Amino acid sequence: MMKKRIVALLLAGLMTTAALASCRVQGNTDNPGGTEPNQNNQTTTTKPDDPYIPPVDTWKEETKDVYTIKEVTLLQEANKSSTSLGTIPKETKLTSTKHNASWYYVEYDGKQGYVAIKTNSTTNVTEIDILGTDFTPVEGGSKIMYVKEKLRIRLYPTTAEFSSEKGSYKLNDAVTVLAHNNNWARIQYSKTEQYYVAYTYLSDTPVEDPNIIPADELFTVISTNVKSAPTMYVYGVYQVAVRKAPHAQADETGALNKGDAVKILKTIVINGSEWTYVGIEIPAAKPGDDSDWKYGYISSDCLAHTNGDMTIENLLEIYKDFTPKKQTMYILQEDSINVRSMPSFDDEAIISSPKSGIELNEIKVIQVLAEGIVKDEGTQKDYKWYIVEYTQKEGETSKIVRGFVGGKALDSLTTDPSGKPTVTLEGLLNSYPNEYDILETPLTVTTNDLANCYGTPATAKDPLKQLPANTTVTLVAVQKGYSTTWAVIQDSEGTYYFVFYSKLNQAAE
Repeated sequence: MMKKRIVALLLAGLMTTAALASCRVQGNTDNPGGTEPNQNNQTTTTKPDDPYIPPVDTWKEETKDVYTIKEVTLLQEANKSSTSLGTIPKETKLTSTKHNASWYYVEYDGKQGYVAIKTNSTTNVTEIDILGTDFTPVEGGSKIMYVKEKLRIRLYPTTAEFSSEKGSYKLNDAVTVLAHNNNWARIQYSKTEQYYVAYTYLSDTPVEDPNIIPADELFTVISTNVKSAPTMYVYGVYQVAVRKAPHAQADETGALNKGDAVKILKTIVINGSEWTYVGIEIPAAKPGDDSDWKYGYISSDCLAHTNGDMTIENLLEIYKDFTPKKQTMYILQEDSINVRSMPSFDDEAIISSPKSGIELNEIKVIQVLAEGIVKDEGTQKDYKWYIVEYTQKEGETSKIVRGFVGGKALDSLTTDPSGKPTVTLEGLLNSYPNEYDILETPLTVTTNDLANCYGTPATAKDPLKQLPANTTVTLVAVQKGYSTTWAVIQDSEGTYYFVFYSKLNQAAE
């Protein structure tokens, strides 16, 4: 009996060992080095002398050409510690039939195996055609071309990180071109070395030096004295290059940041682009010394006429079509407006957006300094603009900000100090049909005593405003009847009010 139990245990052990062996043979499909189950789900083993282990089913089946950036190892399995089947030289074209994110399955020198796409984040193999098989040789084998601006020389026809820079060319350097496509040119860099440059930056003839400054008669002179020249400010970009000449490829002499101030001396339009010759103040090294100045060219698109600090006099010197106007206006309690650095709806021109504040009874006051009509370049429509100023609080301090308000933002302004929408005369009298005569010719009159101004012909509410004696106003309507009680006047800010007729003197001479 004991012998039978021992035999049974031995048989069970052998069966368990066979099951474990079967598991090991099937392998893990997540491991590219494991074997593939066949279509009959039967277990397949790898012969000891078989150098090839096929890729797993989860790999993408796709035939594509790939290129080695450097010498790479062909491995038996997609595993960096796998057996080497040999090395593949750099700049070799291979055909991959399957791949995943890390490996290509290729054939080289009669052997099938795997090459790693990257090793320690360094590219080994790329799909970019670094051999330039799509290049067209130039007629005669080579030709001389000229560099249109500073140009990088690259190891391969790509800007990818593995295509290291081998130097650079400067303007009008002569280059020997061997072949090219639409984007890249293969060049003879030395007797033994061929590299690549961007083909679009080459010319058949030498180009005009962008550092040459045009003749003076081409410029529009704004000022000959840098200290008294108009001030403008960098806007719309975080940084702009200051150049030696009015050309995008001219040498850089420095850079300015958004909001920096410059003095405007000249402007010039070249090939449809406007450039501004500016003076840039260099602060004195020590107190008592004069400031120094440096000069250069900036694209006019990067300049605005105010950053909020420019005086109205300087603004009107630049915007000559604007007419001076003095009027106090208020932002409607529920609205806000954008104050801009120039009469443009470009969002980059926004200086700030003053609002009514957290408390609804805090009305923001805007002083209108001038008005004008400006055609918008985008819509080609004329829009009315105001040049305004207001007080902006910055912590414990405050500053005067000047800028432009226009378009729909004007609908958010009112002449009513209560912050209510401004009412027209017809709108004011709409609730009192046939009770008032509107004067065909308004009369200029003065107040003979302190006059309370109301929004309705009633004294039940506090007056909206009080006018001292001898204040000049415009009489626009009077109450009908033999005993006139109320009149409608327009104050110097253009707002209509009801006042007692008895508070007004006769028409001024």
